[in-house]
Amino acid sequence: MTAFSSNGKPKVLIIGEVDTNFASFKQFAEHFDYEVLEAVPASVKIITSCAAGFDSYDAKGLADRGIVLCNTPGLAAEPVADHVLYLTLSLFRYYHVFERLTRAYQHTIDPRRMLTTSSWDLEAGKPKIFDDKRNEADYSLETNSSITPAKFAFGELVAGRFVKTPKGHSVGILGFGAIGKEIGRKLNAIGMNVHYSKRTALTGEEEKELGYPATFHKEIKDLFENSQLLVLACPLNAGTHYVVNEESLKFLPKEARIINIGRGALIDTQAMLAALKSGHLHGVGLDVFEKEPIVEEELCKRWDVIIEPHIGSSTLENVELSEKNCADNIYNMILGDGKSLTRVN
Repeated sequence: MTAFSSNGKPKVLIIGEVDTNFASFKQFAEHFDYEVLEAVPASVKIITSCAAGFDSYDAKGLADRGIVLCNTPGLAAEPVADHVLYLTLSLFRYYHVFERLTRAYQHTIDPRRMLTTSSWDLEAGKPKIFDDKRNEADYSLETNSSITPAKFAFGELVAGRFVKTPKGHSVGILGFGAIGKEIGRKLNAIGMNVHYSKRTALTGEEEKELGYPATFHKEIKDLFENSQLLVLACPLNAGTHYVVNEESLKFLPKEARIINIGRGALIDTQAMLAALKSGHLHGVGLDVFEKEPIVEEELCKRWDVIIEPHIGSSTLENVELSEKNCADNIYNMILGDGKSLTRVN
């Protein structure tokens, strides 16, 4: 058995490392496509991944070769939901904006004063508090004549946008498996009204087990219309590719926010940017990206887009549980009943 990570290596080097005798325990960043598949020796019988998603693998091609592909489902629910909670609070409370200015000016009052007296630049995706000749580090209220500083600012206003609590707002969760349900639990705990969409509604027994109220929407349009915050927690497939697009974005309430912890291609990035520039969207939190591992430059420059490097499930506890799941899959295949525990192909 071998364990390796591709870590952005050229494909020729990746292929050179595919020399497993029986099993592969993998952390694979690129697509496990036909070219890599052809390099897999006939002795390999199982490939098991620490991740829940497996869209980067040619699952059918592996099955045709008699190779079992396993993922690690469900274990990431708690840490991913924690991540969504953080992004939710940041999008509603603008923590990331306040922190950026506090670090730049090493002051607690000036950032609030700046943001109270500035306006939001929709095109640039950030407050209009700097002129073209100054950057954050050079800025001062005394020398920038374009700003009339307030004597005091409470901090409830960010460049014309009100800071709000998530409580009482609606959240729509697209994808209501283990991760989606845990996201709902945490957001319900801070007072949000949970809506969800999946293939079928929860049964009465499942609703009791859920432990909090959640409204089912069969049609995605209905879910979007009830989502002041939209959380994408579904797999990427032919039916969900670009589920957030120019047309579907119109269904969201004005000033809505979006969080994506699923897969980058669930969102048409250009359509999302257009909605931010029009003001229809007020903010986005992304842990995954359409061109991952590359993050589009414009996303990096905008303050109304919170970006994270795909770390939703990245905790020590989850890594240890995921590794154990992979080992259990291989153990069961070799010394157990010959069947893997979490096969996906």
